[in-house]
Amino acid sequence: MTTVPAPAVPRRAGLAMFVLAFASFMDLLDVGIVTVVVPVIQRDLGATYAQSQWFVVAYVLAFSIVLVVGGRLGDSYGRRRVFLIGVTGFTVLSACCAAAPTAGLFIAARLLQGAFGALMTPQVFAMMQVLFRPEQRGTGFLIYGAVINLAQIGAPLLGGILATQDLLGLGWRAIFLVNVPIGAAIAVAARALVGESRPDRRPALDPVGIVLIAVVTALAVVPLQQGREAHWPWWLFAMLAAVPPLLAVLIRYERKRGPDAVLPTSLFRSRSFSAAGLLAMLVLSSVISVNLVLVWFTQLALGWTPMRTAAGLVGFAVALVAVGTWGAKRVPSFGRGTVATGAVLMAAGVGLLSVLVDLAGAAVSPLAVSAALFVSGSGMALVVGTLVNIQLRDVPERDAGAAGGILSAVFQFAGAVGVGVAAAVFFALVARGGSQDLSAPVGTPQAAFSTCVHDQTAGPNPFAPPDSCRVPELRGPAVAAALTGAKQRAFADATTTTLWVQAGVLLLAAALCRLLPARRSG
Repeated sequence: MTTVPAPAVPRRAGLAMFVLAFASFMDLLDVGIVTVVVPVIQRDLGATYAQSQWFVVAYVLAFSIVLVVGGRLGDSYGRRRVFLIGVTGFTVLSACCAAAPTAGLFIAARLLQGAFGALMTPQVFAMMQVLFRPEQRGTGFLIYGAVINLAQIGAPLLGGILATQDLLGLGWRAIFLVNVPIGAAIAVAARALVGESRPDRRPALDPVGIVLIAVVTALAVVPLQQGREAHWPWWLFAMLAAVPPLLAVLIRYERKRGPDAVLPTSLFRSRSFSAAGLLAMLVLSSVISVNLVLVWFTQLALGWTPMRTAAGLVGFAVALVAVGTWGAKRVPSFGRGTVATGAVLMAAGVGLLSVLVDLAGAAVSPLAVSAALFVSGSGMALVVGTLVNIQLRDVPERDAGAAGGILSAVFQFAGAVGVGVAAAVFFALVARGGSQDLSAPVGTPQAAFSTCVHDQTAGPNPFAPPDSCRVPELRGPAVAAALTGAKQRAFADATTTTLWVQAGVLLLAAALCRLLPARRSG
């Protein structure tokens, strides 16, 4: 199937790719910054644990729902046009996030921001396929990787600086205002440098498919985010149970839609596309979960500032830059062995981090955390680019937007599910640690002390001490120190166990690399 004539594709492919990549830069910068400063926003808005998860997941959920649709809209109405709509909406909603006065309105703004982000992001992968022939795609990955790596390093550091320095008295709100000038610059540059591109046959709209995708995604993600705080009522289990049959209905319906399907099922018949998508889900769910668990441990239990947490996370980003830059032009020659090696490296880094937390506890340092994450980040740099290349290499150009949307949706959906599962495991372990018998300081009633420890570790809001901890018998520096120590031990034990679970997921991904097709010769 032919495409729009050559003038629609810019000759300055490298510069155009640079502009497009900065949209992903803005997306990743936003997600990375919010992850680091979740506790700061939580405290300022008086939010619960469940609401604080939604600070990250609201964006990811909307992103996941709209991504596949956004990719298909690019195929139908022009990738540059949809890209510009997404960038503009994302920029406006960033300002709305900055102005939100309550947790509920902030979450609503994040949902809409994620939806517009889902319009712009899949066009990046789609346009990469249009701008570069397969044998030249290493150049595209090099440009994309350099910009994304900048976001990986910049997100935690910028988040830490903005949250700590209180720029212009804005506090954490400055984090979202940063997107406004960046988004405006991207929109202007894209209009000038990026040509329009779409297949000559416009796929028809698929409203039923869009609704089914939204319903299936919401049914899978919402219970994982709300289950703990809602104490897992029967209707949350019913939502999860409804996912497989509705997914089967979605697949059957989309298969009948043929070339007009918002979710082209023909793509999944490709071994490279399906296997790489499965592995990407496992890897990305683990990575995002590890980072969020570390933020909870270091800030909620150890009292680290966002800047100190950012210093601990920066090793991961440095590894992505160092190893990712080296591997960018080699991506077309990498195969399943590279993915397996990278997944094992990631598991080793997460396992090392678990050992460090277990041994050092509250004394763990940002340098030690950063060193362990450097190992994990090195593996990540090998995995992601290789999986993206394998997944997209057999996709026909007419489905480039849909494939880009599915690929990005896999990343985001994996993050939402990963955060939900990790949070359920992590906070259940924290509560269990707080239920263990702990000796009260001399002269302090044991029953009152034990009740307070249990309630502060099992409570939904870490910044609102439970009533059981406010009784006169629990006053004084010795009791305060003992309560802090008990909380830190509970969080450290939960962190150690949760990290081992994530390391196991990464080893499973390494074992499943055999599902990927062997590397092509020549």
